[in-house]
Amino acid sequence: GSSTVVTGGGAGDFVTPLAGWPPGQRLNRFHRTKFLTCRYKGAGEAGLSNNTYASFDRAGIVLTSCAQACSFARVRAWLSFLIGRPTGGDIQVEYAPDGKEFAMSSISTGRMIDNGSDPVRGRVVWMPAKSIWITAMTLIAVIGGPLTFTWSAFAVFILLTAITICLGHSVGMHRLLIHRSFSTHIWIEHFLVYLGTLVGMAGPFGMIYAHDIRDWAQRQRDCHDLYAHRRSFFIDAFWQMHCIVALDHPPRFVLEERERRDRFYRFLEATWMAQQIPLGLALFALGGLPWVVWGIAVRISVSLTGHWLVGHFAHRDGHQGWSVDDVAVQGYNLPRFGLVTFGESFHGNHHAFPDSARLGIEPGQLDLGWYFIRLLARLGLASAIKLPHTIVPRRGLRRIDAIETAGDSHPPYHAAGRAESRPRVLPPCRNVSIPSSPLGSEPAVVDRSGDYPGSRSERSSGAGTRSCKKFLHQSETS
Repeated sequence: GSSTVVTGGGAGDFVTPLAGWPPGQRLNRFHRTKFLTCRYKGAGEAGLSNNTYASFDRAGIVLTSCAQACSFARVRAWLSFLIGRPTGGDIQVEYAPDGKEFAMSSISTGRMIDNGSDPVRGRVVWMPAKSIWITAMTLIAVIGGPLTFTWSAFAVFILLTAITICLGHSVGMHRLLIHRSFSTHIWIEHFLVYLGTLVGMAGPFGMIYAHDIRDWAQRQRDCHDLYAHRRSFFIDAFWQMHCIVALDHPPRFVLEERERRDRFYRFLEATWMAQQIPLGLALFALGGLPWVVWGIAVRISVSLTGHWLVGHFAHRDGHQGWSVDDVAVQGYNLPRFGLVTFGESFHGNHHAFPDSARLGIEPGQLDLGWYFIRLLARLGLASAIKLPHTIVPRRGLRRIDAIETAGDSHPPYHAAGRAESRPRVLPPCRNVSIPSSPLGSEPAVVDRSGDYPGSRSERSSGAGTRSCKKFLHQSETS
């Protein structure tokens, strides 16, 4: 729809009201996205760039005078409250007169092609097959696990979980199939993706789609609550493990020809649940029923629940070494769970460098998946390894650092009461590129059109900043 833009900063400048909007009505997320956006245009303040977006409803502000003209002084006061510091310069307010809605613009990301898409509007739909699968595995694990417990069965559970999650899900499905962060022989790729299918989450095509639709939504200025993990703990658990979002206007999913024509992947996609049967028969022959219960049901239920838990907390709060401007969802690191997740808990790093084969890029971050990729490289079985200092950074990527405090060697925690100092946001990283890999392998693939971290329109250009380049180079050569 049409929109009106009013820009000013003087005491005599006013924002005209939203036509027909009742006084005292709280702006919820939908109304904020569709009716009112406030841009802070004050350049030069430390930690803020031009076009830093703020939203009234995020801070619970109630617009009590929407039916009257609001002075810019009042808008500036609201904005100062939201960002926690005084504001100067221009403020730009956009709204749709006569109750008309803004056209929600979105970007394409890799396999998700924008087609007048809307990442916000949609309904949560229960998926019977998905729900019955995870419920059955969980019930068998909860009831049958204690009844069939043996130490050998527990050892099988630990071993198979480590293999399927680390080599299968993290390395095979996520870093290789989805992000193509390194290359390897096709038979190794097939084996790793097969192990990822044994996790019991989905087939290869289902995993690509589930990852890409969430990634696409999180890269927009706003997205549905399911994609952002905004709801409460138990609601989010039910949504993530038993439902999907049926968007009113979804993007077009285009799978690459390489995967689409792969007969092995098509076979796995059609039979991913049944892939537990051969493994179950082998376990039964070797260790009887206890090995089947712990090697199949307990492993699947723990893996799927753990996957949701990491996603839930890694998109809500925690350690953050990097931020990305103008996106709906930020990623956070969960340092204490690096070992048990094989590096997948460093999700803030992954949001910053989606194509990187290494997720644990900060000092002290244990990433077993990266160690396995290094092993493949040293054996001559992996090449074209992408790392943060050899790929084009995302547009709007910023290094977050803390004002130095005694004994604080890590970026700040952002939960209330945890941060000992206000974070300092450094300038955006731009095209940091170092030609050689620290592994001594062939030069890493720097850029592929249409691949992650997004389309060409989302990439940045220009000379790299010293702070980002220095950090990326030091972290990858250490």
